[in-house]
Amino acid sequence: MRERAVRDEITLLREAREEGIQEGRQEGRQEEAAAILLQLLTLKFGPPVDAVTKRVQQANADALRCWSARVLTATRLEEVFAETDGR
Repeated sequence: MRERAVRDEITLLREAREEGIQEGRQEGRQEEAAAILLQLLTLKFGPPVDAVTKRVQQANADALRCWSARVLTATRLEEVFAETDGR
């Protein structure tokens, strides 16, 4: 009985560890996507104001993908963020 409880606990710990690793990887990818988008915005429109930087850094993955595509065709910074909340 005790052995099974120990095995179950070990299994739970391994699953929690793996979940933490996956979340860390996702967070890292999202941070990198935000950094790349900020670089693209800077190259196209000049350095972004703090509010834009903060918005990009707090955005979810879907918003970052959308904005990264829009930056290619936008003629104004406002067009990149049009009609997308991203939070």
